[in-house]
Formats: sequence, structure tokens, C-alpha cells
Amino acid sequence: MAIQMCIPTEMEAAKILLNIHRPYLSVALWNMKFVSTLACPTMGVDQFWRCYYNPETLKEWKVPEIAAVMEHELWHLLRFHHSRAPASVKDSLVDQYYHKIWNYATDCEINDDLHEASQNAKVTGNPLRLPKGGIYPSKFGFTAHELAETYYDKLLKKIKNCNQGQGQGQGQGQQGQQGKGQGKGQGKDLGDGTGEPGEVPFGGSAADGVARPWEQGQEPGKPKPGPNELDQELIRQQVARAIVEESSKSRGTMPAGMERWAKEVLAPRVNWQSILRGAYRKAYSIAMGKYDYTYRRRNPKQSAFGKVDRKSTRLNSSHLGI
Repeated sequence: MAIQMCIPTEMEAAKILLNIHRPYLSVALWNMKFVSTLACPTMGVDQFWRCYYNPETLKEWKVPEIAAVMEHELWHLLRFHHSRAPASVKDSLVDQYYHKIWNYATDCEINDDLHEASQNAKVTGNPLRLPKGGIYPSKFGFTAHELAETYYDKLLKKIKNCNQGQGQGQGQGQQGQQGKGQGKGQGKDLGDGTGEPGEVPFGGSAADGVARPWEQGQEPGKPKPGPNELDQELIRQQVARAIVEESSKSRGTMPAGMERWAKEVLAPRVNWQSILRGAYRKAYSIAMGKYDYTYRRRNPKQSAFGKVDRKSTRLNSSHLGI
């Protein structure tokens, strides 16, 4: 299993189609490497920007569906889902239940935007559609365009409520009579027919930071493959600027979640109170003593040094303006 220089025709066509209809993702798309493996059930991307795909699955999907799944995997990387995963996801080495819950949450964050983009097909001419069976917020009764962290908390609460509901039931009585009682039930069903999510989910480690068996990982003693942290941030910045520019050209056609993400990337929040506090403390510490030298006036002890010109000290005053 190695990175392929030549990928199947379906993948090439999907890349071109994605580049045409999502030009703002082009810089991220061309930084992703593709690996063919039968061990990957469908398609997934790892933290090193390697996209693993099953060539047999490609035969079951149409080119627009492959392009949509490719876009889905790109958004896992651009939104840093592997680094945003809660500690319960990264630390659950034995019970992999939380991995899939977080994977569902990240899919909800991405797929609602992709679904909105497909709904605007009449305006934008967008043919990209995810294959059937995708995870959407509406599947769990949630509202769209929320963060993965919000969906994760809601899913955990939904499971807890489902488990409590399973614990209430009828007791056993005599034949023909209704008994009374309460029983305790256990289960981790999401309430949508998905059943027990005990296994590692499909996809890749870019979604939750959990390496899949088919991923190549990082070779010992060698630098990390793929774009480094600085390059990844530059890619995110470039994609965000392209989204804002594209949104200004066609108002109302850019999914709300993508617009929000782009604005947050380009306008990071800064704790200005902390910066102002530090600047004032620095200025105040200078004003506590005479640290700076000046020749603007003679040193009071100049007469003791003869022809040697001595500098005098001065006190800097602090001024704070808001």
C-alpha cells in the first residue's frame, strides 16, 4: 500500500469536478495525497493529508458522489476535527464507543453544509451529492449549522435519555393479568437505528485522532508526512479568503456553516484586555524608576568628573488612553 502517482479515472474525474464547483477548496485538494487500499471500507483521510479509498467502493458510486465524499474528507482536515476531539474520545483506548459518537458529531457539522449546497443546485448548478446513508443533524432531530462539540453533547444526552427510557417497563404477572414493576435496561443505541457503535468507525484519523488499521502513520525517526502545521494554517487561511470572496460574488448560495468558519479563521478572537493589561504593566514598571539616560540636562554630579560629560537619568511617565 503506497501513495499512488496515478489514481483511477473516477478519482481524477471527481477531483476535476470538485475543483470546478468548489474552486475555493482547490489549494487544499491538491495538497491531499491518495492511497488505494481494500482495507478501507469506503474513503477516509488521516491527519497527514493522505486520503485512503477503496477501489471497489468507487465502482458503486457516481463521480459526483465521489467528489462530494472527497469534499467531506477535506473539511475534516480544514476544521481540525482531530485536534478538537474531546479527551473522552482520545483517551478511550478500550471502549471505542466515544470515537463513533464524535465521528457522528463531526459528520453532522460538515454534512449539513454539503446538503445546503446541494439544495442550491438550481442556482449554482452544483451536481455534488453525498451517497445515501450519510449522517445529518436532522437524522437525530437536531438543528443545522452547529459546531461538532454541540452535536457531541446533544448525542450523549440523547443516548442517556434513551437508556433511561429503556429502563422503564412492565413487570410480569399472572396469565391474563397485567403486572406492575420497573426494570433496568442498558444500551447505547442512538435512537436512529444505528445500534451499538462499539467498533472503530469508517473514515480516518483526521476526524477524531484515532488511527485506523489501514493508515500508514508516521515512520519512526522521520518528519511528519504531508503539510506541516504552518502550511496547514496557510492553507486554511487561503481557503477562508476564497470562501469570503466567493460568497461576496453570489450572495445566499454559500452554506452558512462555511461562511461562519471562514470568518472565524480570518478574524481570530484576541483577548484585548489581557494585552492591554500587559502593556500597562510594562509601562508602569518603567515609570517606577529613572532608567533612561539623556543629555538634555547636565548630571547633578558633573563637577566631580571634570571634562568627562556625564549623562543624567530621566523618569518616563505612563499615559493610558482607551
